[in-house]
Amino acid sequence: MNIIIYPIMKNDEIMAIDLLMEDVTRLIELKYKLSTAKRLNLVSDIGKGFIHSINNKVNVILNQTQLLLRISEKESVSQGLRQIEQYIHDMTEQVRRVYSFIDEGAESSEEKEEFFDNIVDDAVAFVRIHFKVDDSSRSRNISIDKICDYDINIRTNTKFLRELFIWAMLRVSSYLDKKGT
Repeated sequence: MNIIIYPIMKNDEIMAIDLLMEDVTRLIELKYKLSTAKRLNLVSDIGKGFIHSINNKVNVILNQTQLLLRISEKESVSQGLRQIEQYIHDMTEQVRRVYSFIDEGAESSEEKEEFFDNIVDDAVAFVRIHFKVDDSSRSRNISIDKICDYDINIRTNTKFLRELFIWAMLRVSSYLDKKGT
């Protein structure tokens, strides 16, 4: 609230006081929303750059690992390199999912054809990442079990569908107390 007080004077004497009060709640809310949006854009830009950097480094590691696999003669070395290669592929997939989610802000209503299973897998993986961060800070233990596989090819706005699944899983998880599936 902004308060402005004006003295009303007569013969150099204060006769009354005029009080003007202005509610600035809505203005403060708008400033906060704008500030938050600017911070989110900054974090999003930094996040995209960070993810791009990680992706480049992962690709270098993957290329070197694949090169070493070709020239390795010992089975134990080859096995270790195959394990590194598998971890790199998993990490690349996680980076792709996070980058895709960060890029969700770009409004796109374009329809794409994609397997339903891939959409569900991406949503589940992203929510699992969120839970790992959230659970460690709140001492919660939430797990997600994917109970069935679908071999359905659908044509829709897949970004929106992924976001819908993520929203649903996060919404359900807010009702879980300390642990749940």
